[in-house]
Parts: sequence; C-alpha cells; structure tokens
Amino acid sequence: MKSYFLLLACLGLFFSSAAQPAEFAGSFESMKSTAISQGKPFAVYFYTSSLCSPCQSLEQNTLRANTIREILDEDFLFMKLDAESLVRQGFQLAAKYRVTLYPTILLFDKSGNLSKPLTGMQTPSMLLPELRALAPATVVVAPSPVPTRAPRPAPPATRARSSQHSGWWAIDISPLPSQGYGVQVGVYARYETILEEIDRLKPHYDYPMAIRAELFEGQTVFKLIFGPFPNQNAARQFERKFERSEGDGAVLVELGS
Repeated sequence: MKSYFLLLACLGLFFSSAAQPAEFAGSFESMKSTAISQGKPFAVYFYTSSLCSPCQSLEQNTLRANTIREILDEDFLFMKLDAESLVRQGFQLAAKYRVTLYPTILLFDKSGNLSKPLTGMQTPSMLLPELRALAPATVVVAPSPVPTRAPRPAPPATRARSSQHSGWWAIDISPLPSQGYGVQVGVYARYETILEEIDRLKPHYDYPMAIRAELFEGQTVFKLIFGPFPNQNAARQFERKFERSEGDGAVLVELGS
C-alpha cells in the first residue's frame, strides 16, 4: 500500500502564521507554584513525536491561531511535554494523569486543580470556550449603561471524549477483501491508542472499520480505516462527513493497492 498522510484541516477564521504560545521554562511543579501565586490557570499539552498527525495539526493550526495564542500568553501559563520522553518528566507526568491518547491538553484552574482533560484534535473553535471558562474575568467600567447583546453560544465540541478503557477487550478478527475503497482517518504508533480511538468513534459512525499494520522506518504503525465502500463516490461522501464532524483530515485509499 502506498504511504498516505492525513490532510491538515485549517479554519481560515482562526489561522495565523504566528508563533506558538510562549512556554514556561521551568518544571511542572515550578509552573504550578508560579500559577497559583499569580492566580492564573495553566495548561499542559502532551504530545508524542511518534507519527502523531493530530499532534502536528494541533500545533500548526490551533496553537498558532491568534485567538488561542493570545489567551494562553495573557491569561495562562503554558507547557508542552513529550509524553514518551523522560525530559522534564513528560513520561512520568503522562502516567500520573493517565494520559494515553495524543494529543491531550490538561487544563488546571488557578488553585492548581485539574479542571478538564481535552483529548484528541482540538480546533480553535473547540478549544477557545474551554480556555475562556478558566480565564480570569476582565472587569470593564463604563461611564453609562451600554446595551449588551446576549453572548453567542460556544460551538459544540464535535469530538467525543475518550472513555480511556483499560483491561480486557473483545476482539473479532476477519480478513478484509483487497478491493473497493476505504477512508483512512488516523495513523498510530501504539496499538492501545488505536483501540481507544475505535471505541470513541464506533458509536458515532455506522460504518465498518479496519486496521492495517505496516512497517514505517523500522517501526510498526497502525492505520485506522473506514470501509470497504462499494465505490469511490461513497467513500468520498464519508470522507467529507468525517472531516466536517471531527475537524480532522481524512484520506481516500484504494484497498487493493
């Protein structure tokens, strides 16, 4: 099978070529102490360098968006950690907070308590309401009453949170015919990660799913594919539906190639 890469989804309203948010230079514990003393919430972004296309998309699109970068720089302390590295205790902290899917953003309130884990790709419109909910309120004093409009509701989060199962899994394995078309929606370095993703997606899409294991630069990777679809048009329709719902790119593949 040919090598395929996920297409990076980008929202034009939020896209910017600006740099990512400024990172806290010290340790996690130092950032936590600093944030509490300053009365600020803080965010820890866990990623993995092992073929994580959603991580790349989040970094290139979401974290560089003006709206996201500004609120993280002004109202939060922010840190990026490689969850598979011992540098800055990335691996240990991922284990402590049970981070098993990537990317994951952990949001902490101004008292240092974990407020919410955000698992999976987050578009700017999904992440911004979560950050605003924790950001310190800004008080504006007006010289006279000013008519105000009701706030616009936050966009719904289209990606369901992972159930983060552990323990035993029921497995039903059958060969997939090498014909027709499929839609590849992810590439994962860990088998447990692809099981979590299947568990997350299965209730939302009434389509068959398949796994393909391949060697990539000496490492086994797992591709998650919806299909087979009877023809290319049916596969294209699902590809567009998935991209609208998930905010992630997908790619059409020929199962016989």
